[in-house]
Amino acid sequence: MYGFRFPHRRPALFALAALVAGTLTACDDDPVEPGNPQDISIIVTPASVTMNQGEIASLDVVLESTGGFTETVTVFAEDAPGGVSISTKTIDGGAGTATLDIDASVVSDIGTSTVTVTATGPGVASTSTSFDLTVQSAGGLALTVDPAVVNLTLGGSDVATIRIGRIAPFTGAVELAVAGGPEGLSMTLDSMMVEGDSTFLTLAADTALANEGRYTVIVRGLGEGVSGDLIGFLVTIVR
Repeated sequence: MYGFRFPHRRPALFALAALVAGTLTACDDDPVEPGNPQDISIIVTPASVTMNQGEIASLDVVLESTGGFTETVTVFAEDAPGGVSISTKTIDGGAGTATLDIDASVVSDIGTSTVTVTATGPGVASTSTSFDLTVQSAGGLALTVDPAVVNLTLGGSDVATIRIGRIAPFTGAVELAVAGGPEGLSMTLDSMMVEGDSTFLTLAADTALANEGRYTVIVRGLGEGVSGDLIGFLVTIVR
């Protein structure tokens, strides 16, 4: 009686253990694919960007991932030239496209630079690529005043011509403003927004308010997307 054995039960136990193991594997919620580790990669479009000072451009960053990665990734740029700012964006879900805004100020450095774009996310190694950014001169403007010295008598008036030179590729309108001079000196521009090459400035010295002397008057010119210009000229007031 004591020597009786049950050899048929051991294969059944092995089969049950294999079934349980298979069930546990099937119910595993880990999204990582076996033999396919999580990773991210990016490409940028276009590969080179050319813009003028004072302009805004854009760059698309395309994110791809492997191994079931679905976390949020941060995309940012480094090594931009002086005066140029580039936005930072995020991409959710492990894949997609982010558009980075490139803002070149009117005083940004001119030339070509290699800008690095990097993507970082939790649990994966960061990845980087680069693009070429060329910033060109936006042109500008230069002011002159004729005559360089305006002579007035108390109660009298005269006219100066303000001429505007434009530096390519700038061709836009120029906004003018005048400042300086003593009390009692009135200064009137024919046009404050000039699309042509010149306008007139009428100066008049009030008999009761203006004082004799030699004064500096400043003319300022501003154009959209370009650096402005300042020029001074002299006004003398005598009796």
